[in-house]
Amino acid sequence: MTKTRGAGYAVVGIFMGAACGSASAADPLGFYMGAGVGHSQVRNDVQFVGASGAPILGSLGLSEGATGWKAIVGIRPLSMIGAEVEYLDFGSASGSANIPATVTMGGLNATATSHPKAPAVFATGYLPIPLPYLDIFAKAGVAELKSGVNASAQATCPIGLPCIQVIIPPYSTSSSDTRFAYGAGVQVKLASLAVRAEYERIHVSSGDPDLLSLALTWSPL
Repeated sequence: MTKTRGAGYAVVGIFMGAACGSASAADPLGFYMGAGVGHSQVRNDVQFVGASGAPILGSLGLSEGATGWKAIVGIRPLSMIGAEVEYLDFGSASGSANIPATVTMGGLNATATSHPKAPAVFATGYLPIPLPYLDIFAKAGVAELKSGVNASAQATCPIGLPCIQVIIPPYSTSSSDTRFAYGAGVQVKLASLAVRAEYERIHVSSGDPDLLSLALTWSPL
């Protein structure tokens, strides 16, 4: 290698290092933001009670699909570690469920509507794969799940026995719980933009809402 060529390589290296240092200084935390939309599954257990407050014929499970969306703000200070704050809206789902009547006990036909939402905070980990345009990641964190359920029902007669069918008063409830949330996904980076496909779920004893989404994120660099 000649001295002239070696000097040329050194100059190129200095300029590349300066450019990388400038980019890192401009956004040392790897900030990005975005939004996504997709298919959600809304799950809730509905428990009707009588005038005395005692449960009527057990609980009914609601599990229906809906269209959900989310907003994302994140940082990635290291190539393998990041953090995200999200707002998840799982959409509004309506469905019906029933408890079949038996020869000794009446049944229940019910309809219900549920609309869960949640702000969430995640720690995100990225696999160390040698493809700069591709990321595979997993995330875990906590979400403040806010859920409301509205339902109505009608009691049915035991099989083979005449009775007066009773319309049960409408049921309405809302709750707010801090719960464990998790997810995983893959994203393709195109300069300052990234397209990601992701699955997220919140663990709740009364039914886990989840969201399978396609999102677009943007970074200043």
